[in-house]
Amino acid sequence: MQTHGKSVDPNDIRQFTLNRILKEEPGKRCISLLSLSGLQTPMVYRRGLQYWIVLPENLDVSERDLFFILKHELSHIRHHDLTLKTVISVLCMFYWWNPLNYFLKRNTSLLLELRIDRVLASSPDATAAYLKCLLKVAQQSTLSTASPNTIAFCSSNHSLLTRRFELLMQQNQRSVRSSLKKMFPVLISAALYVGSFFFILEPHYISPEDEEYTFQLTSKNSYAIKNADGTYDIYLFDNYLETVNSLEYYPEDLPIY
Repeated sequence: MQTHGKSVDPNDIRQFTLNRILKEEPGKRCISLLSLSGLQTPMVYRRGLQYWIVLPENLDVSERDLFFILKHELSHIRHHDLTLKTVISVLCMFYWWNPLNYFLKRNTSLLLELRIDRVLASSPDATAAYLKCLLKVAQQSTLSTASPNTIAFCSSNHSLLTRRFELLMQQNQRSVRSSLKKMFPVLISAALYVGSFFFILEPHYISPEDEEYTFQLTSKNSYAIKNADGTYDIYLFDNYLETVNSLEYYPEDLPIY
């Protein structure tokens, strides 16, 4: 990406806007701005600890739209969203049997975008301007997928874009009760996801080496003799096995003499 991209001129309005935003977010200095021919949508790219915001070379947007785009991509960097995407991908590799992982991976992009959308669309006027910016970039975009090392500002995935539009338009009209209703399925899903790691299905298996020394007590091959002190002597095939204080963990139909 950085090999084919061109560094933006320091006097360019794009670099000027980025510098203005960076002044509001001290500590994020390892960020470079590139322009790339053929790229359809703005995105964040990372290699090691170095971040790049990559813009299409022919991106045609207003100065306010440019502010929204750069602020959006910087928010992804500030929240370590690329790292989160990588962690989720690794989780899916190790816990491939857990279907909730794939559900989470499928919806990660939407959740990450919605979090930043709500911050940038902080008022009705900002929401209207931000939606216009999303629509303008989406009309120029044909990008549907991205690697774990990138996060795109907007893709051609119509269902994802439609969902972002719906939630942004509703957020200023949403009541507390409505918000709680919408949060309830998310909380249940999160609880199920976390809880799934506490239960691991494993097949019952006895190795051939241990099978020779393994036996099962039944009412046909074993019995118990009750002693005067309340203990029980356990016999297996008429051979003494052990003395126990309780028959709690033995077959309920174990003969007692």
